[in-house]
Amino acid sequence: MTAASSNETQARFGDAVRARRLELNLTQDDVVDLDGPSLGTQRSIENAHAASYQSKTLQSIDRVLRWKPGTSSKLLRGELVALESVEVPSSSLGSLLREGRKAAGLSIRAAARSAGFSEGRWRQLEAGYEVRSGVQVPVNTTASTVVQAAGAVAVDADEALHAAGIEGVDPEAVRGAGQGSGEAQKSPPEGAIDSLIWSVRTASIADLRRLRDVVDTALAIRTEGGQ
Repeated sequence: MTAASSNETQARFGDAVRARRLELNLTQDDVVDLDGPSLGTQRSIENAHAASYQSKTLQSIDRVLRWKPGTSSKLLRGELVALESVEVPSSSLGSLLREGRKAAGLSIRAAARSAGFSEGRWRQLEAGYEVRSGVQVPVNTTASTVVQAAGAVAVDADEALHAAGIEGVDPEAVRGAGQGSGEAQKSPPEGAIDSLIWSVRTASIADLRRLRDVVDTALAIRTEGGQ
């Protein structure tokens, strides 16, 4: 754990974090979505209310804000640091998926499940990079992954493929290949959970929002009933 040396240093660090976040056009929710600190931790940092900081928190701040590793720790020690950025290519696909997911009212978990990915993989697609040996590198993806992700958040598959830099690919051909390998189906599969996932993949945005309301109500009823 790294303790802030003074209120003044803590305040300067909070100001630097907020300024960088806004420079990258990120909300605090976006930072959470990119696997950064929680909302409560961010507020404590930006408002200079945190008494101490875990190393993993500082590392995640450096990563999400695209600072060189160790920058946050140096700022907290009161060192004069040049706030150099780690160059990570912007991801048009990531922006497209994030906008589609938010328009659909889906969490990262829900979008990932609908697409058949892990949450970690979805975060990589939205961020546009993955971390290898502590270094951020552009995320690698395939036409099949892009089409599945686009379908999960009702984004046009052709537009998503173009955003990913994948040209000359027919989304229908990709879907057909997926169906042949068991990755997608035209009719509902057996099993309640699989059937629900299939329904989500094929539902309209309006239907998804109604389904969300139904699930929220069902959870509230189960909670009140103590089940």
